[in-house]
Amino acid sequence: MARGDPRVQYDRIYILLPPTADREWALAAVDASWQFRRTIGGSADDAGVGNLDRRKVIAVNPEAWGPGDDGHGLAGFFQTHYPGVEFEPVAARTAEEVRRDLSAVAVKPVTVTTPPSPTRGRPRVPYERIYILLPPDADKPWAKAVVEATWDTQRLTLGNSADDAGIGDLDVRRVIAVNPYAWGPGDDGTDLEGFFRRHYPGVAFQPVLAATPEELRLRLGGQAEQFTPLGIHDVPDGNGPGPGCRWMMNNGVPGWAYVVVFIRDQPLPLNYSAAAAAGLKVVVNLRYSWSTDLGGQGTLPPAGEAETRFVAACRQTVQQSQGIWGWTVGNEPNNPREWPGGGLTPERVAAVYNQIRAGLGARFAPAPVDPFFGPGSDNRNWFRRIWANVTGAEFVDLHGYVRGPNHLLCWSEFKFQNAPLTWQYLNFSGCCRTLMAELPGSYRVRPVLISEFNHLWKFDNGPAGWVDDKGPMVVRAAVEAVRGWNNQGGQQVAGLVLYRWAGDEWALKDMNRIKAELARLNRDGPFPRFVYPIRGRPLQINGHFGIQRDYGLHEGIDLFALTGELIVPVMDGVVDRVRDIGSLGYGRYVRVDHQNGYVSWYGHLDQFAPDIQVGSQVVAGQTVLGLAGSTGNSTGPHLHLTVQRPGIGLSGFVEPDVVDPLPFLV
Repeated sequence: MARGDPRVQYDRIYILLPPTADREWALAAVDASWQFRRTIGGSADDAGVGNLDRRKVIAVNPEAWGPGDDGHGLAGFFQTHYPGVEFEPVAARTAEEVRRDLSAVAVKPVTVTTPPSPTRGRPRVPYERIYILLPPDADKPWAKAVVEATWDTQRLTLGNSADDAGIGDLDVRRVIAVNPYAWGPGDDGTDLEGFFRRHYPGVAFQPVLAATPEELRLRLGGQAEQFTPLGIHDVPDGNGPGPGCRWMMNNGVPGWAYVVVFIRDQPLPLNYSAAAAAGLKVVVNLRYSWSTDLGGQGTLPPAGEAETRFVAACRQTVQQSQGIWGWTVGNEPNNPREWPGGGLTPERVAAVYNQIRAGLGARFAPAPVDPFFGPGSDNRNWFRRIWANVTGAEFVDLHGYVRGPNHLLCWSEFKFQNAPLTWQYLNFSGCCRTLMAELPGSYRVRPVLISEFNHLWKFDNGPAGWVDDKGPMVVRAAVEAVRGWNNQGGQQVAGLVLYRWAGDEWALKDMNRIKAELARLNRDGPFPRFVYPIRGRPLQINGHFGIQRDYGLHEGIDLFALTGELIVPVMDGVVDRVRDIGSLGYGRYVRVDHQNGYVSWYGHLDQFAPDIQVGSQVVAGQTVLGLAGSTGNSTGPHLHLTVQRPGIGLSGFVEPDVVDPLPFLV
């Protein structure tokens, strides 16, 4: 066999994006084709190489490559340099059309077979081939993480075929293999690197380990975005920022502003350019009127002429506004108090939304549902039907609340006891995660905005409203719950909007402690990155932060480890505690003060390192603190890692001031 010849014959289908395709187009190609496991890239040579009987190139907008040297365009390029390739063009004007139309083509098999020849599939010119190889079980979020990290700078070929990664008679073939252990041992007992050594010698093999799509994005060079999690629910002042938005701007607080406007049939051009320049992401919620129980006429208009005028006014508002990050249409349409005369159905909610969104090229999301309304109605059914009928969305808008000023409710597992809501959690964040799980597949990678959050009552089932003494801890816990969810690889929650600045019982404008906590959390700089505390082992979590244990909520995370594996500190610091408490709690444990506002605990150690004592200076990832074990209250060998931020972390756990360690781990 010649260098780079395929191990076996197989059908190869390559989706070739044009030189003009930006990251959104590449993400759309993943949406449309990943379920069929097609290779995706932007290199015409990569699309043609390979000594295969059956090769097919699906070329999006081939005219974007120009006429070529022979004047026959991209199809002529393949006929000249890679004869035998089956060529199928796909026309698309937008990323949304790629997403809509490509799947119908990507599902088709190869139909053309070409006979062997000495030059079949040989590269036109030498070039460096880089293939990012995802494991067999990688779903769309993993493929999208690759695109988000690499497309703007390198436009690498992406797929999950090890043979596709190895083919090509090239001097330089590089395979970046994500989580190669997932392929398991081959027929000959070798791992994935051994597979390439045996079948595709000369391939430069580079493994990359990642526990979540977000971690993969960062490891491949994607930029870590500063998480400004919180925002304020507000109304405009005339055509510009309202009082809540101005408070954020005047105090240098970045974050979200969720702005509600009542359009009726009059366009309202908004100018939030100054807010956007100040670091605010402004989302405008377009409504017809307010709820009928407060004297309004409903969140959407009655069908007929009123609907036509409302749609036109909303579209003009979007077209004439400045500084707006995104738009949503309607509010809690599953709750009858938001219905106009004649009522609403999920299908009509989607239809009005589709009319407003069509062709505007802005970020949109359909109306958030009431996550708890149940009598005679199942909000999950409404949610499913709305999202099944929308023609597109760039983000997801949800509501979520806790039932009283108890921050530990953010991890509550209690659900409703009566139909039709026995599936639904009583509190945030569970009440939002259940709805996110119902999104159609392509929408499960869209960012989520929780556009209303509060603790519903001042005390259990008491009067409605925020309380300024316990409210900050509730806000802190909600942000911690979101960060934990995001870093477990779930659909990313981009922000949490506190309801509301003024106007009803939940007014925040005079809640100075809550406002101070919002400002602190949104100004909190990028997290320090922790070294993984078990030397030589990839991230593997046995028990997450905040899960219910027999003693209360889990105050750290449990990391898989074998007895005797080396435990190292996550950051530089000074040991301030070395203790053995026998069969209780952490058993043998070490605590390290990192002298930067963080403290870490390492529990259930089998042995302490001989030179570790109080006052020892330790170096991240290098100083051995001890050996992993199962001492204390433990059912098997593992490492328990607790992280504290004194004065900033959460109370109510076994140890005070704790935070979820997962967002910090590398």
